[in-house]
Amino acid sequence: MTMRKVVTAAILCVACSAARADQEGMVPFYIPAEANPASLIALSSPPIAPDGARVVARGDRFYVGDQRFRVWGMSMGFTAPSHEDAAIIARRLAQAGVNSIRFHGVEGQNLWGRENLDEDQTRTLDQFDYFLHQLAENGIYWNLNLHVSRSYSQELGLPDTKVFFDKILDVFVPQLIDAQKDFARKFLSHVNPYRKVRYADDAACGFVEINNEDSLFLWDAEERLPHLDPFYLNILQGFFNEFLKREYKTTEKFRAAWGEVLEEGEDLEQGTVKLFGADDLATAGVGSHDVGQGTVKATKTEADARKIDRFRCMMELERSYWEQMRNLVKEELGYKGNVTGTIIFGTANLWAQQNMDYIDCHAYWGHPRWAAGERWHSERWTVPCAAMTDSPHETATDLDKISGLMFYMASQQFKDKPYTNSEYNHCAPNDYQAECVPLMASFAALQDWDGIWFFMYNPNPSRNTIHWFDFDANPAKWGFMAAGAAIFRNGGVQPLAATRVVSYVGEENPILDIIKHQVNWNYDTFRMLQDQAKVTWKDFLNTRLVTSFDGKDRTFSSPSSAAPSKLTWDVADNGHGRYVATGAGAMVWMGHADRLTGDANLALEKPDFAVVTMTAMDEKPFGQSRKILVAAIKRCENTEMKFNEKRDSVGGNWGAAPVLIEPVAATIADLPFLAGNWKCQVLGPDGMPTAEVPLVKSEKSDTLVLKLSPEYKTMWYLLTAE
Repeated sequence: MTMRKVVTAAILCVACSAARADQEGMVPFYIPAEANPASLIALSSPPIAPDGARVVARGDRFYVGDQRFRVWGMSMGFTAPSHEDAAIIARRLAQAGVNSIRFHGVEGQNLWGRENLDEDQTRTLDQFDYFLHQLAENGIYWNLNLHVSRSYSQELGLPDTKVFFDKILDVFVPQLIDAQKDFARKFLSHVNPYRKVRYADDAACGFVEINNEDSLFLWDAEERLPHLDPFYLNILQGFFNEFLKREYKTTEKFRAAWGEVLEEGEDLEQGTVKLFGADDLATAGVGSHDVGQGTVKATKTEADARKIDRFRCMMELERSYWEQMRNLVKEELGYKGNVTGTIIFGTANLWAQQNMDYIDCHAYWGHPRWAAGERWHSERWTVPCAAMTDSPHETATDLDKISGLMFYMASQQFKDKPYTNSEYNHCAPNDYQAECVPLMASFAALQDWDGIWFFMYNPNPSRNTIHWFDFDANPAKWGFMAAGAAIFRNGGVQPLAATRVVSYVGEENPILDIIKHQVNWNYDTFRMLQDQAKVTWKDFLNTRLVTSFDGKDRTFSSPSSAAPSKLTWDVADNGHGRYVATGAGAMVWMGHADRLTGDANLALEKPDFAVVTMTAMDEKPFGQSRKILVAAIKRCENTEMKFNEKRDSVGGNWGAAPVLIEPVAATIADLPFLAGNWKCQVLGPDGMPTAEVPLVKSEKSDTLVLKLSPEYKTMWYLLTAE
């Protein structure tokens, strides 16, 4: 089925679908899978020639030539669409402002560098190459992941790692590292016939990610490591004993440092010192030491000696892995783009990755949850129905918590390194998922991050309903992408004027500080900064935060525009939040009707909660812009989607096409740049005008008043100066 047929089918569904009572007032708003080239809000980027300008990291920013470059991207699984669909998908992505695609899980295909591919494999490889070409032709850079979801241990006949995709073990097991290197060589050395160059040599290959969500300090690594198969545990213990011999040289020095920690049968010269002692095994590792309470002291006394040396060994072992892989890609293969390792799993993992070209993270608001043993069950799951706007101040200590994510991410930005997030989402069917794009775009712009890849874009041409992660058919997310590009990619919201550098460590003994933080707070760097540096969530409302390992804290003013951006984020006593971000060329409002009452130029009338953006679409400040997009929505659902009582699950009852939105009634007034001769058009899902909205004079000034109304059955309004 072609995308054109899918669009037709979706439109036909409108007539035959009836909404339930709790969908009263919702209207169809399916954004076509094939973008309209005449859309009034379409964006574009110039093609990327194979020998064209690369994305390069200079200091803490990305550049293309002399121009600042911010990634406004999507993560995508391996996909090899037909040639026709490849062109359609690439154009649609570009029109929404997307300038990079992160390819996730390509190594599982094992198509590159092989001989005797069958007909289907040959066609798949050809289609993937052509898709890469079409993306580049539409100004979209690639982010190629080297290891995501391939179990090399099974292919090599090694013992069962009992860990998904060999994670944790593939950082230190030589056979698994060699297999990753072999794939990287074959993959990045492949010559794309449509580009006439290797992937590694193509300017469109902007980013290479070594290993998705992997580390010796992975979420549950300290619990898994003591119970590895003996084959793997012996390898790790071998590295540990080699480390101890390098560190202490003699048994005498070793015993003096460890004191009475040694157990029966442990001997340095014999290489029999255990990675985990009896105490560690009895307490299942770090988790027993009141993680998050700061009760573990990083001093070499008794059992702490083993723990500290274990962490030091693993830090060095992991750094060796990342730098081996980076050197392979950049030195052996000659790649001139940007390489990162994985996301950050606490200070120990960050230390191991500090020589990467950029620092990356992942985060989700309301990731689907399952009962133990039922992960990815299609019917028994929940997604919390909650607004991040209402919960700015809480922490994200574990995966079951859904708040504090913005500050958790912000606490990982590292000095002199570009900072990105390559997986972010407010998962469906949360009623408040419309927060996702505007909140992330504005907060990241205020904190001066360098890239966002949302997770994920599903290019399946038959997809015309929403699901957990997919952006493509979701108007509450995809409907804000062009606005988000104006906010973040094109500088509609500028960075906060003040920057605070906070060191994770002191100057006296930084390695011990790093270990202490890793033990006590695991990967929750925001919680650690709260406790150690007295950083609060409110600090992020007026100050950009950057971390370091240099032992020095400082605050300074950054060069900024005459009218710096501002952020208001607060919660009333009734639990209702308000988030308002303003910049030279963009405004973001989100919150409840009783909090958005006109004091920030927008008064929300209904529904009870909404997300509204106003963005200059010509990359000019509001006072000079001639084209301004207003996007507004409360929620979206599939037709006949059936929620449970808590509205935190639909089970398997996802409903059908068309996708419905809940439009907004609101008034935007008293904006000084909205004066003179302007007209406002209602836009349909294809970006074309369907009606005109009258603008009236304000009673307070010479400015114009715009009234958004559900009667227009849209989420898009376009203001143009006449």
